[in-house]
Amino acid sequence: MTRSVALLAVLAVAAGGALSGSASGTQSVTFSVARGVDASSGLPKVRFTGAISTGAAGEDVTVMQQTCGYSFATAIAGTQTRAGGVWDAEPATLGSVALSATYHARWRSIRSDPVDVHPQIPLFLIPVGKGRLRVSVSIRGVYQDMRGRVVLLERFRNKRWTVVRRQKLGYDPSGFSGSYITVFVTPKGWTVRARVPVKSAAPCFKPNATEKAVSS
Repeated sequence: MTRSVALLAVLAVAAGGALSGSASGTQSVTFSVARGVDASSGLPKVRFTGAISTGAAGEDVTVMQQTCGYSFATAIAGTQTRAGGVWDAEPATLGSVALSATYHARWRSIRSDPVDVHPQIPLFLIPVGKGRLRVSVSIRGVYQDMRGRVVLLERFRNKRWTVVRRQKLGYDPSGFSGSYITVFVTPKGWTVRARVPVKSAAPCFKPNATEKAVSS
């Protein structure tokens, strides 16, 4: 299991440190995004919150999602404000949440500042026998070609991790969309982990490393 699956991340990007907001004249809408992982399905989940400057109830607010790598945004959630102008919303289905995206809230003709949600890249390491280690990356729905990007294999020895192999990702021959793999070969008994560095993960993701495994 990757760290990106195991951890819960809460992101709030803003003016003043907690929320993002955009104003038109004296009117504005604030916006924050909390992101986590659904325990039962393993899919990403998000929750949106904010407020409008007028404090009015019953105003329509729409949240737009722009999946990383694409030039357009689509509506992912909608709601109405409550007393004080506050609002919160969640997508109707987990399947509509992109692995990596930029979000903004829209109220009337006013847009909030965008909030980028770029988590660690989903990365998996599976020993498959005879010293072979299958490393895979899955970026379902995100438009970022991972072919030719470098993955590192690190060995734990003398109380530290050292890079022992560098290989490039290719398409997963199983045909799963957005899945890329490479296979490392090592002597049996090595304690290893795979790591995707910053340059290979960007721009849609942050770097990531797997949990350690022992080659068999």
